[in-house]
Amino acid sequence: MNNCQERYSMIGQVKIKDVKSQDSKSQDDERQVPEIGAPTPANSAVTGGSPGDHRRRVHGGNIREAMERYGLSPGLGPGLGAVNIHDPGILDFSANINPLGLSRRVEAAIIENLPGITRYPDPECVELRRAIAEHLDISPANIIAGNGAVELVYLITKAARPRLAVVPCPTFSEYALAVESEGGAVKSVYLQPGRGFSIDVEEISSTLPGADILFICNPNNPTGNLWPREALLYIAGEAARTGTLVVVDEAFIDFIDDEKQGTVVGEVPRRKNLIVLRSMTKAFAMPGLRLGYAVCPSEMVQRLASLRDPWSVNSLAQVAGIEALRDRDYIMQTKELIRRERSFLYDGLASLPGVEAYRPEANFILARLVGSTTASATTAAAFTTATSTTTAAAPSAADLAGGLGRRGILIRDASSFDGLDETYFRVAVRTRPENERLLEALRDYLLTWM
Repeated sequence: MNNCQERYSMIGQVKIKDVKSQDSKSQDDERQVPEIGAPTPANSAVTGGSPGDHRRRVHGGNIREAMERYGLSPGLGPGLGAVNIHDPGILDFSANINPLGLSRRVEAAIIENLPGITRYPDPECVELRRAIAEHLDISPANIIAGNGAVELVYLITKAARPRLAVVPCPTFSEYALAVESEGGAVKSVYLQPGRGFSIDVEEISSTLPGADILFICNPNNPTGNLWPREALLYIAGEAARTGTLVVVDEAFIDFIDDEKQGTVVGEVPRRKNLIVLRSMTKAFAMPGLRLGYAVCPSEMVQRLASLRDPWSVNSLAQVAGIEALRDRDYIMQTKELIRRERSFLYDGLASLPGVEAYRPEANFILARLVGSTTASATTAAAFTTATSTTTAAAPSAADLAGGLGRRGILIRDASSFDGLDETYFRVAVRTRPENERLLEALRDYLLTWM
C-alpha cells in the first residue's frame, strides 16, 4: 500500500479522485484495467492502459502542412514572409467549419476590444458563461468555458482518471487519446457501416459495467449521423446504475435542422452523471480563437476549474463568444445554408461512379470509394503519369486526397479513424460554388480510374 491520500467527491455514482501524491494510481482502486487481449464482444476491442500504447493524432484543417505536402504556393502574410493560411486559392473541405466565415458582428467586436489584450482576461469567464446560460436556458453554475472543447475533454478525463473508457467508433480520436494520457484503457465499440453507423443501445449498455466513462459524439464525427435523443437518455440511465460518467460531445449540434430535438443539454441538471460538450469554433467559424464549453453538474464545474490552467480562455475569445450568441441572423443563415448545401453535396457525391456516401445530418459527409475500375492514360494525365490503359483497384482515400490536394482542394482521408479503412474520406459542406468545384474535381479524378 502506498501513502497516496485520495479524496472522493461524489457526482451521482461517479467517483472523481483528487490525488495528493505523485503516484498515479492507488493499489486498492476498485476497478482494474482489463488485460489487453482478453475476450471482448465481437464488435469491440480494448486498447491502451500501458505507457507503450499510443495512437496517431491526425486532424483536418492544417493548411500549412497541406501547402508543404502538395507543393502549393502560399500567399505571404504580414511580417517577415509569414505563410498566409487564408490563401483564397485553397479550398478546405478537410475541416468542418461554417462556410459563412466569421460573423461581421463578431469581427467588429474583436476589433473594438483589441486594446483589451493589454489586460488579463477574466479567468472565470463570467460574462461569457452568462451569455451561454441565457442561450441554453441553463444556470451559469452549470457551465465552464474552455480553450476549445478539446481542452475540456482532457480536463474531464484528468478529473475522472478512468481505468476504463467506452468509446463507440469511428469517432473523434481525442477521447481515446485523453483517456490513454491518464493511463486508462479504451474499449472501442465498433459501429457497423451496414447499419449506417447507427448506435445499438443494448450493445453500448452491455459494455458499461466496469467502465468509468463513456464518450459519445452526437452528431458523430466522422459519420455525420445523429443518434436519437431517447437512445442517449436510455444509455445515460443505464450508466447511472453502473456508476459511469457519460460525456456527450455536441460540437456539431448547431448544424442539425432541429437542435432542440437532438440535444440532451437540458437533462444535465437532472442527471448527475451527464456532461454535454459544445464547440463555438465550428458553428461560428473561429477555430483560431479556440472556444468551447461544457454543461455539467455544478460540483464538476468546480472540480474542472480547479484543474485547468489559469486564463485559458483569452479575452478576444470571450468577447467573440458573447457576440456570436447574440447574432441570431447569422445562426439562422447558417442553418439554412447547411440544410440546402448538405442535400446538394450528398446527392452529388452519391451520383459519382465508385462513391458510396452516407446520408448526413451535420455539416460534413462521410463517403467511401468502392469497386474496381479501368484507368485511362488520356484522362489520367491531369492527375497521374500513367502511360497506358490498365485495370486497377479503386484508389485509396489517400490517393484521392493527394490528387485533389495538388489542385488546391483539401479533403479528409478518414482512414486514421479507428474503425474505418483506407477507402473512407470525409468532406465538409461549404457554399454552392465551392461544392460544385469539389464535385467537378472528384468526377475528373474518378475518370482516371474508369
